[in-house]
Amino acid sequence: YQARTRPPSRTAESMAATAVSPKSMGKALWEAAKEGNTAEARRLLDAGAPVDWKNTAEDRATAMMKAASAGHKDTVELLLGRGADQDAKATDGRTALVLAAERDHWGVVELLLGRGA
Repeated sequence: YQARTRPPSRTAESMAATAVSPKSMGKALWEAAKEGNTAEARRLLDAGAPVDWKNTAEDRATAMMKAASAGHKDTVELLLGRGADQDAKATDGRTALVLAAERDHWGVVELLLGRGA
């Protein structure tokens, strides 16, 4: 009797890696920024999420724009530190700075102005 050998099984990590695309990572980062989930945003960026991914379903808004418009200062600071384009424009031409100002998120406005926006 000779035992049959199975091919090595794929680990959950390698299976997850094959299912992840820049688009799905960008969308997940966008959602984390929208919710102000800085820890999840950091994890996604560490895993290679594109920092300036534009959500075409939401006026081509970036994670930076969503975090700024919601007043999530810590998330905005993280994104800036990871090289996000603070001057990126949505379809209507608004930037993160404009979106934050429109919603009276003055802490975010000050942060962006301090970084040259």
